Amino acid sequence: MQKKLFAELGLAPEILKAIERMGFEEASPIQSAAIPILLEGADVVGQSQTGSGKTAAFGIPAIQAVDPDLRAPQVLILCPTRELAVQVGCVLQGSVCESRHLGGPLRNGAKPSGNAKKS
Repeated sequence: MQKKLFAELGLAPEILKAIERMGFEEASPIQSAAIPILLEGADVVGQSQTGSGKTAAFGIPAIQAVDPDLRAPQVLILCPTRELAVQVGCVLQGSVCESRHLGGPLRNGAKPSGNAKKS
């Protein structure tokens, strides 16, 4: 997979500005491959190493697809672990969401209580 500049991926200007404010110019290989396809509305299955930018690769197109004037849930991201849910929330609830004046709750599983069974 070849790297591209975020400006070459078809992202909205306000999202590009948010990405630039975060200090990024060049997309990772997974981002370069997935973002244009996801922006077209197609489904994508991607596999890449930890820390390679998968959250942004899938999350940025989801955020761009949201209509800020429609006051209803439009994106649901499910994560298999509480830790991953927190990580995804931190990445997506930052500058990218703010650039589109979006907000929403981050819900994740509860901490195990004393009554929970440990395996």
